[in-house]
Amino acid sequence: MNNQSRKLLLTLNDHTGNIATLDLVAEFAAAIHAEIDGLFFEDKTLLDIAALPFTREIRGHGLQPGQLEASTLEHQMRMLSGAAQRELKSCAQRWKVEYSFATTETGLTHFLGSEKHIKSTLCIPHKEAGSWDRWGRPSDRANYGSAITELLEKHPGPLMLLPKKRGSGRELIGIIHNEKSINTVLKPIESLVKRGHQPVIILLCEDPPETEQLKNQLMQKLTDRGLQASVLCLQPPTQQSLLQFMNQHSPKLMIVESSNPAIDHDSLNELIESTGAPALLLRED
Repeated sequence: MNNQSRKLLLTLNDHTGNIATLDLVAEFAAAIHAEIDGLFFEDKTLLDIAALPFTREIRGHGLQPGQLEASTLEHQMRMLSGAAQRELKSCAQRWKVEYSFATTETGLTHFLGSEKHIKSTLCIPHKEAGSWDRWGRPSDRANYGSAITELLEKHPGPLMLLPKKRGSGRELIGIIHNEKSINTVLKPIESLVKRGHQPVIILLCEDPPETEQLKNQLMQKLTDRGLQASVLCLQPPTQQSLLQFMNQHSPKLMIVESSNPAIDHDSLNELIESTGAPALLLRED
C-alpha cells in the first residue's frame, strides 16, 4: 500500500474548529504534493428531530426551554459549514495546495468505499473516530479501540487522527518497531523535512538485543537519505512508557505503523489528547 497518497480526505464538522490543526493537515498535504478534499458532515438526524412539534431547546442561565426551529438549526449548520470552508481555504492557500469542499448528510462509510478515496490519507478528528460509522456505536473510550480497528479495516489507506486542539509541539516523532517499519515511517518524515528544518526523533520500540541491530539498520537508512535525527530507545516498549515519553517531549506529529504492538488503539485517544499532536497511522509498504 502506497502511504504517500495524493489525496487527503479531511472530515469536518461543528467540533473541528481549530485552525492550527487544519494548518498542519495543509502542511502535510504540501509535503506529499496532495490535494485536500474537505467534507463537512451535516447531522440530518438532528434536523429531523428539530422538525418534530414537541422538540424543545434547553437553554442556559436559567432561561425557559424554547421551541427548536428546524429552519434555525439548518441556518446555523450552514454558517458552521461556511466557517469551516473559509478556514480550510485559508490554510490551503497558505501552503499552496489544491482543495475542494463539500457538505454531506451521509456517513463516512460511503466515501471510504469510493474509488476516488480508497488510497487517500483519511484525516479525522480523533474524538469522532470512535463513532466514525455515523453513528453505529457510542463514542466512549471502551469502544474506541475496536472502532479504530474497524476503520483501519474499512479504509486501506493511511489514517491521521487529529486533536481537537493542536498543541505547540515542534518535533516529528517516528515510532519504529522492526526493520520493515523503517522505510514506512521515514517516507513522510523525509517529505516534511524537505520543506524546512524540523527536529526529528526516531523512537525504537523493540526489546534488547534486537534494539541494537535495529538501531544500526536505522542509522544506515538515515545516512542513505541524508536525514538527521535523534535516535532513542523506548524501554520497556509499553503503552505507558510511550505516553510518558511523549508527555516529556514536544511532538508536532507522531508517525507510526498501524500494526506497531507498542500502540494500543484503545489508548490512542489519551495519547493524542494529552500531547495535542496528530497521530499518522501508516500501512506497511
